[in-house]
Amino acid sequence: MQATIDGVDHDFEGGEAPTILSAQANPALGTDPAERERAWSKSYREGITGLLDDGGHQVANRRILWGTIGRIGYLNIVSMGAFDKDAAPDDTKALDAALDEALIAFQGLPGVIVDVTNNRGGYDAISLHIAGRFAGEHRSAFSKRAVGAKGAYQRFEVVPTDRVRYVGKVALLTSDVTVSAGETFTLAMRALPNVRQIGGRTRGALSDQLAKPLPNGWTLTLPAEDYRDPGGRSQEGVGIDPEQSLPPFKLDHQTMIRRVVQSMSPPS
Repeated sequence: MQATIDGVDHDFEGGEAPTILSAQANPALGTDPAERERAWSKSYREGITGLLDDGGHQVANRRILWGTIGRIGYLNIVSMGAFDKDAAPDDTKALDAALDEALIAFQGLPGVIVDVTNNRGGYDAISLHIAGRFAGEHRSAFSKRAVGAKGAYQRFEVVPTDRVRYVGKVALLTSDVTVSAGETFTLAMRALPNVRQIGGRTRGALSDQLAKPLPNGWTLTLPAEDYRDPGGRSQEGVGIDPEQSLPPFKLDHQTMIRRVVQSMSPPS
C-alpha cells in the first residue's frame, strides 16, 4: 500500500524476505535501512569474488558474476534484465555474450552452480532464455493466467538454445531473497532433469503487480497473475521449496557455496 499524506510518502509492503529485513535492521551496516541493504549486497558480492579463482568476472552491467571454484563452474545472476545500461532492460545481447563466455569455460567441468540467492526479478522471457542454456530438450516450465480469469492457462516451456549450452550436472541455489522472475527461473530450471534446487525457499511473489487506487487516496497493489508449476500447484505467497534444504544465510553464503562445491567435486 502507498500514499502521500500532507506531503509525506507512506508505504507498507508485507512479505519482505527475512534476510533483507534482518540486514535493514542491522545498525552495524549503516545509518538507515536502504544503506544497510546496499552494504549487505556489497558484502554478498565480495564474498563470492573471494571464493572464485582469480576473482571471477563481473560482466553484463554487473548483473552476471561468473568463474570457477576448482573444477566447478559458478554463475551468479542478480536480476532477469538490465544487462546493458545503454539498451532496453529486456535486451539479451550483453547477456548472451556473457553466457557464451562463461559456458565455453564450463565445458568439460563435472558440475556448475547457478546461484540466484540474490535475484530480485525482471522478465519471465529472460528467465526462460537463460534456462535454455541448460536444457537438453523441450520441457514444460510453468503456466499462468490473469487472476479471476476463466479461460485456459497460458503455458510456457524451456527451449534448448542454439548457442552454447551446458547440460551436465547443475546445482541451482535459491533463498528467501529469490523473487518474481527469479522464481519463474527456478520453476524453469527445476523442470530440467540435470538440475537440483538447493538452498532456501523462494519468496513466493511470482506475479506482476496490479495497482488499484482507493477512494481515500491510498493505492493498493495486488498480484495480477496466477502462476502454476507443471503439476498445477501455485507457489504464490508460499514460495518454492528446494529439493535439498541448505539455508544460505543462516551461517553465511560462502559456507553454502563451499558445501555445494564439495558435493559436486569428483573424488581426488
